[in-house]
Amino acid sequence: FLHLAEAIIALEEGDYTVWFSGNSGWASEYYENALGLSSATVFFVEADGVRSGVDAELGRAGWITGTVSGSGPLPLPSVEGLTVAAVDPATGDQIGWATTTASGDYTIEGLPPGTYDVRVDRSLNWLEAWRSGAVVVAETETPDIDLTLQPACKITGYVTPEGGGTFGFDGAVNAYAGVWIDEGDGGGRWEFDWQNPGVVRLPDGYYEIGGLEPGVQYVVGFYSDGQWARE
Repeated sequence: FLHLAEAIIALEEGDYTVWFSGNSGWASEYYENALGLSSATVFFVEADGVRSGVDAELGRAGWITGTVSGSGPLPLPSVEGLTVAAVDPATGDQIGWATTTASGDYTIEGLPPGTYDVRVDRSLNWLEAWRSGAVVVAETETPDIDLTLQPACKITGYVTPEGGGTFGFDGAVNAYAGVWIDEGDGGGRWEFDWQNPGVVRLPDGYYEIGGLEPGVQYVVGFYSDGQWARE
């Protein structure tokens, strides 16, 4: 068990870190005042044991606001539901995040004072975008941290079982895009993006892999849960 001030959390035996989630008024932090996961204290919790005294005193927070918009030929895809993150430039840790509204607006709350890079994560229709130098002050809004996205490329197609029929359910087979990583001296390897699958959907086996960079040569691999051969 882990005793967090007035909270008791049942845990399996193992190594843990603890994150205290702030809000618009209070700054998030990891145990022992660590800003991000890379500097967080890791401690071991024994089976049926109690680790007490894992306390925190939160400071006042600031927050970042802005608008995410798209560029490219009309009609533009939606910018709703994109993940926007405040990143510690020293460590690359993600300190806070939010999702965009239908109009592209976002608010990242619970940020300790400091300077952040702001990142919009890659999505099906848009490439990743960054903006640096967002200075956050306690109890203060940092406004107008706006970002403009560039359209992403897609690979689409159809995958069907040999001999007909379907794969049984959406995601029984997934498509992944891979890029060649040159390791010098004529050697290299194909590296696949396992975080960005093109889910093969029923009934027709259509898939699309989005978020791809223009001008890059890709290969596509098809992987299943074991019932179907990979290729």
